[in-house]
Amino acid sequence: MHWGLRLREAQLDDCELFFEWVNDLEVRKNALNSKNIYWNEHKSWFEKAMSSLSSVKLFVGIDENDEAVGQIRFEKDGVKAVIDISVDSRFRQQGLGKQLLEQGIKRIEEFWQDVSFIEAVVKIGNASSQRLFEAGGFKKSPDKNANGFHRFALKLRR
Repeated sequence: MHWGLRLREAQLDDCELFFEWVNDLEVRKNALNSKNIYWNEHKSWFEKAMSSLSSVKLFVGIDENDEAVGQIRFEKDGVKAVIDISVDSRFRQQGLGKQLLEQGIKRIEEFWQDVSFIEAVVKIGNASSQRLFEAGGFKKSPDKNANGFHRFALKLRR
């Protein structure tokens, strides 16, 4: 168990790290779009995200050994923030997803006072992410999604 996990805001020089994470086989398998992401496409997206701090927040989870162990991202859409989270393959199944989620939610509550809920879109076969969000207090939408995804929402306490 990693007890010293902390979040730091992503920096431009994290682009390659995020590229490695986004193309991880397990991440691609469970993504909304499962196709591999190409470097130029990723670099352009990352640079745009880093310059859009009023609508996108990217964080890197750092453990007690100063190793990057995963990422959490929020994209603001009105009063909603859409969340994306992934843990480096070397650190999965160690409770880090829960820590990233808890700390990320706290940070978003500080950054975006007008956001009232967080939404996660999870592939139906991704049981570990479904468990993570349910354990984190997210409620699964009763609507059936024809595209093979469930929506989970967390109402923020303000």
